[in-house]
Amino acid sequence: MPLSNDAFLVAFLSADQAQREGRLMDAVKGWKAIALEAPDSAQTWHKLGSVLFKLQHYDDAEACLRTALSLRPEVFWTNYSLATFLHQTGRWTEAEAPYREAMRGWDHPALRTDLGLLLMGLGQYDEGFALYESRW
Repeated sequence: MPLSNDAFLVAFLSADQAQREGRLMDAVKGWKAIALEAPDSAQTWHKLGSVLFKLQHYDDAEACLRTALSLRPEVFWTNYSLATFLHQTGRWTEAEAPYREAMRGWDHPALRTDLGLLLMGLGQYDEGFALYESRW
């Protein structure tokens, strides 16, 4: 039986609090339980992917982030998280597209900085430096 709205909210807040307090294994347990009951919750998959990334469970983290994107591809934050994941795990050429997709919904200095650094690392110095410089 699916979670009621109240039960979902309580479970979500509990997992979120565990994550914020650094109790990452408790957070994983909570997010996984919610994902089983509400597999269409993109935010739950995103949160689970973020925690798994911190725990260096890279394959599972990527799968969760991609699931979140498949459910809600317009959410800029999930694109940014996937781009950051790919960038930080050395998959730079793959990171460019989700960074650019995130920029469509969120033109923020941190995002411009990260995309700029990536592009400079890929040898695209003019655009990369312009983005990096525009962070201020």
